[in-house]
Amino acid sequence: MRPRRAVTLVELLVVAVVLALVSTVVIPTGQSTSSLHLDLAAERLQADLAYARSQAILQRKLYCFVCDATQGYYYLAPLDAVFEPATEPISHNPYRVFFRQACDNAALRTLSHLEAYPEVELSGASFDGSMVLTFGAMGEPLASPRVPLTDGKIEIAVGTRSLTIVIDPATGLTRIQDPAGQSQAGQSQAGQLQAGQLQAGQPQHGVPGPQAPQ
Repeated sequence: MRPRRAVTLVELLVVAVVLALVSTVVIPTGQSTSSLHLDLAAERLQADLAYARSQAILQRKLYCFVCDATQGYYYLAPLDAVFEPATEPISHNPYRVFFRQACDNAALRTLSHLEAYPEVELSGASFDGSMVLTFGAMGEPLASPRVPLTDGKIEIAVGTRSLTIVIDPATGLTRIQDPAGQSQAGQSQAGQLQAGQLQAGQPQHGVPGPQAPQ
């Protein structure tokens, strides 16, 4: 039986160089995918905040955005049923959006949810110290039913990159701010469409979002 030839140092170096070259190609691709998920999650937050605000205006009642950063999820609900998530108009399932913490929680994973971002962490949310942001009948943001909001923001992150959704205390509109201080003013495209339909008095067909339970 012929003895097996040992691997030489040169061969090991060649393999190491090849692996290093492959990693330089693969790793940035993975980072860009995660970054895309972060951007999508931020836009989803903007759209849902805009939807909650529009529902408060349309229904002429207080409407809430409930965000639990510890558990890693948020949902929308009218104030008079704040512990019961609104329902999505097509599937009629509870309108919940999950982030990494909720996706990793075995108990929460069993709850119905419409969207999940398992790579994105909901790293912080505060509306003047509260986890509930309320919109008034004129679309104004409130820290509680009778107290105007002075500072509201939601922070999400993937790895070392993070984004902050900032709520304007005067108007209730939102912007996305990155760590460098750059911001995307106004609402997302879905939010802008909703606002335009409200001003024109048109129904909001084609804009996804939750519907308050009857």
